[in-house]
Amino acid sequence: MEKKNGFTLIEIMVVIVIMGVLAAVGVPKLFAAIAKAKASEVHTAAGTYIHAQDAYLHGQNAIGSWKEIGFSAPISKVFDYSGCVQDKVTPQEGGESITGLIASNRKSLNECQANSAWGVTMTPQGEHHVSYQQVVSSTECGALTPSWKVGNIAIGDCSAAEETTQAEPEPAPEPTVTPDPDPQKEPANNPSGEGEEEKEEPEPEPNDQCSNGSPCSNANKCSLGEGATNQGKEKKMDCSKDQFKGCCACCP
Repeated sequence: MEKKNGFTLIEIMVVIVIMGVLAAVGVPKLFAAIAKAKASEVHTAAGTYIHAQDAYLHGQNAIGSWKEIGFSAPISKVFDYSGCVQDKVTPQEGGESITGLIASNRKSLNECQANSAWGVTMTPQGEHHVSYQQVVSSTECGALTPSWKVGNIAIGDCSAAEETTQAEPEPAPEPTVTPDPDPQKEPANNPSGEGEEEKEEPEPEPNDQCSNGSPCSNANKCSLGEGATNQGKEKKMDCSKDQFKGCCACCP
């Protein structure tokens, strides 16, 4: 009968150790390669910006904004781009450096921390020429873009940016204030009359004397004009009319 031999425990352990060593060496390099591939987007965008700005400089003798030079930042899920030049700037020899573009990473890329900065600066060298420099904020991020110089660059250098790829949050709607109903104002169009309280008219205070100076007494027979009398009945007479003047009935 043929005997079948399998792997021994030592052989299996050796294979596991070899796989662990390969993983320990290969995984960091894999992540580094992925981070470099993502960071290469910044290098491409900066090169496009430099070419557009240089062409505009030779044609207009000035440094222009993104709109003026015809540059638009790439739509990215990794970086935010900002343009720092708002108006035309005429370069003068010996003048200060101007930051034209800044890119910042939204998330960490390997050892490069989030919100690091890559920037393109322009140093005037004459009327038609500027010196372009590509600057990155840290050594860890510089490892992703080896051709960039590590220097003093930050997102705040472009705080007054004219253009940016970041979407600005929409302003919160203002709360609608409903005016309190005026308690003294009666509701309009209420034909049923529900919810309304009947208002009692105040009774007129009786006068002590009639218009002719006689004591008030409704029982007196007062002249109603043309010989008629009220026969002692209580009546409310309109004292403003001439026919009731001198009547003994008390008027309000």
